[in-house]
Amino acid sequence: MCSVLVIEDNVDIASSLAIALELDGHVVETANDGASGLMQAATSSPRVVVLDVGLPKLDGVELARGLRQMHGDSVHLIAYTAQLDEDLTERLVDVGVDDTIMKAAPVPELLEAVRRWS
Repeated sequence: MCSVLVIEDNVDIASSLAIALELDGHVVETANDGASGLMQAATSSPRVVVLDVGLPKLDGVELARGLRQMHGDSVHLIAYTAQLDEDLTERLVDVGVDDTIMKAAPVPELLEAVRRWS
């Protein structure tokens, strides 16, 4: 499949997503805050990044902006968030997020989004 970077500050959620993605055939790395996720993306060049929006040190919007500047269109960004409103949706689109998945969504929905971009 493809290389996926999961950037999520909740360690349990990050681990669960990593396991589900690995079982689906992807190579997965994780980071637990926006700043370390951006540094990790600089060295690993992931094909897909699943990023929480409410991250410490660098929020998901700024992280997405940095990932776009770093990798351009070679990386596909999936925002993974618990809360979404019209303003946040616009900000995510403006920085180049390709897809948004609510955390309450079933894991197969996230897996399908990753497959779509891999």
